[in-house]
Amino acid sequence: MQKTFGYTNVLAAGSKEKEKLIIFHGGNSTNPYNLKFFLPLLKEFQIYAPDTIGHPGYSAQKVLSSKDYSYGQWAVDVISGLNFKKANCIGISYGGGILIRLATYAPEIINRAAFIVPSGIANCPLVQVIVKLGLPMIKYRLLPGQENLIGAIEPMTNSKEIDKGTLEMVEAVFKHVKVKAEMPRNATKKELENFLAPTLVIAAENDVLFPGETVIKRAKEIFPNLTKAKLLSKSPHLFFQSKKDVEKVNNLIEDFFIDK
Repeated sequence: MQKTFGYTNVLAAGSKEKEKLIIFHGGNSTNPYNLKFFLPLLKEFQIYAPDTIGHPGYSAQKVLSSKDYSYGQWAVDVISGLNFKKANCIGISYGGGILIRLATYAPEIINRAAFIVPSGIANCPLVQVIVKLGLPMIKYRLLPGQENLIGAIEPMTNSKEIDKGTLEMVEAVFKHVKVKAEMPRNATKKELENFLAPTLVIAAENDVLFPGETVIKRAKEIFPNLTKAKLLSKSPHLFFQSKKDVEKVNNLIEDFFIDK
């Protein structure tokens, strides 16, 4: 599909007869990598997953501002391009920031919204991100190798035991993509005052980017209709490394969107 900002590639999976979900994936990451962890949802939903514009993938490589409402406008283009009047949406990490831009720009288009380890609610200061993530990444770029690659990913996993798929995806991004360090800015309560859709927030306690307890606390302050907030105990940003956490998150999402 192509509208305001250029071409957007969208992956679709699941039966057309099932309830629709749109998933906005994490930044500096590939859509299929993120999507594979949510495949259990296909038993209840049909999933549409757009490649984020300006990020790794087949969409246009036009980089949008993460500070204004550009990503909200892009998300509206995606939803209208799919011929949905309203949409059930999930935003993961950077994708959570995209979803929150949509919630501030066009709140009426969202039916229900789930924010998973999201940006845009309570981001860590950029200086902390540079120290904890940026410096190990620079070390890897200067001295490429398995040990330094693991060191660059470890702050997001809290473990040196990293699955092969994650290692391969991150290595490809480091080699072939200009990494975006800037995150979607934190939304204000005022911006979200018209966003009345039921909202789910799932945060990770040991998230190096978006500290879980702070995210939950602020979510309760800014979302008018926060239906459920869940903290993944002792989990890192890349909670995908834990099958238990993946199952828990999928169950929470399923219950939320079919309103159990």
